[in-house]
Amino acid sequence: KQQLIDADESSGWMHFDLQDDAVMKLRSNSRVDLGGIAKGYGIDLAAEALLRAGVEAALVDIGGDIRAIGRPGPERTWRIKVRSPAADTKEVVLEIASGAVATSGDYARGFRIGQRWFSHIIDPHTGRPAPSSASVTVVAADATLADGLATGLSVMGPGKGIPLVDSLPGVECMMVVRDKAGGLSERFSAGFRSMISE
Repeated sequence: KQQLIDADESSGWMHFDLQDDAVMKLRSNSRVDLGGIAKGYGIDLAAEALLRAGVEAALVDIGGDIRAIGRPGPERTWRIKVRSPAADTKEVVLEIASGAVATSGDYARGFRIGQRWFSHIIDPHTGRPAPSSASVTVVAADATLADGLATGLSVMGPGKGIPLVDSLPGVECMMVVRDKAGGLSERFSAGFRSMISE
């Protein structure tokens, strides 16, 4: 329990002084972890480099997070399969013209202790694994936003997360929620279903 208390006391934006081109730590044991947006940011840099080089259409994929630029052909869309958190559930295939798709979930890097499954995504309010989101998929204009939101929504849960996404122009999400018995159910933002391929 003391480890959680120590971690909580050294966590948070208030322990950093953000300046124009520098960041100063105000506590020696505070650290910055960019794991929630690093893949997305890298994808966006690669996509921008491709566009500058004259590439008209491409998919950029880092670890399953994807950004689509251009179209794969006239009148065609990109078809992107979203991995399901459970082996016995149907995978979703999205059709998008452009933009980014990022998924965060506890199924890839989580762990089991006894009968209970724990997420690797930590809720900063409690210092413990985020409890309910088995998988969160976000579609947005760029991968940095999609990646960051997928992680953040994993902590927020559908009650707060879906209304947030519905308030953001051009952003959609699907949340697969794990109940206490281990069952899974899906929650969608207002426009997500329209992107699912039949």
